[in-house]
Amino acid sequence: MKYLKVAAVLTCVVLINACSQTTPDLVARLSKLQIPVVRPVAVNDSTSRPTATSLYKKNVAGINKLTALLKEQYLSNANSKDIFDVHSVSHQVYISLTNLEEASLINEQYYNENNTAGLMKLQEMLQPYAEVTG
Repeated sequence: MKYLKVAAVLTCVVLINACSQTTPDLVARLSKLQIPVVRPVAVNDSTSRPTATSLYKKNVAGINKLTALLKEQYLSNANSKDIFDVHSVSHQVYISLTNLEEASLINEQYYNENNTAGLMKLQEMLQPYAEVTG
């Protein structure tokens, strides 16, 4: 009987600890990332293409740095059980990585459309995270 009480208490402690795991600030912010949607505006291709190329490359670099940082810091010891547990940090990291992949696809689309305004909005969205990646 005493063994059952100890087992019950230990089970409760483990469950409470697992559910109370806090998500790191960076992961929490990236998991709620809102990708800006900006319609392309007709502009002179010859003058805006170098600007679009520069913005595109900066956005790619920022997205790649964030992706590498998340994978290195939070997924190096993850297992498949953690990935599917909605309360785990690993699950939140995968949501963040999905958002970054979406940002990468939007960045590519904006570049192909020569949408400088969209590329600028995307860069503004990524700017707060530049400090984290150095």
